[in-house]
Amino acid sequence: MCGSPWFGMCCRPGKSFLVGMIAMIKPTLNFVKCLQTWKMISARSMTSSIKPTLTMYTKEECSLCDEAKEILTPYFTHINFKEVDIMDPENEDYFLKYRFDIPVFHLNGNYLMKHRVDKDRLEMALSELNKWKPKN
Repeated sequence: MCGSPWFGMCCRPGKSFLVGMIAMIKPTLNFVKCLQTWKMISARSMTSSIKPTLTMYTKEECSLCDEAKEILTPYFTHINFKEVDIMDPENEDYFLKYRFDIPVFHLNGNYLMKHRVDKDRLEMALSELNKWKPKN
């Protein structure tokens, strides 16, 4: 007998203390690996459930904006759509920047397009985010 506190693990004939320790630790390592895998899967599923945000900078009485919203309607199940009125006093920066270019579109805060909806550009940007699967 080796006198170890893990009497049953390492003192069996033909077994060393190290083999006994590995046998004892292996289930714990498997459990930790399962936890890490679960965390990765959870994180992936959480990020995949978050829709990208398409922001349209607009103002009242904008016929191009109305047309753009109509074109974008089929995409609303795949994106969060947000309108920002550049005429609101708190949006003065956007007014100064976009007053001659509305509608202007940002996807997740990054410039995407202006004036008219470019479906190809939108679908390409969404597919890069893995959020959109074009119909065949």
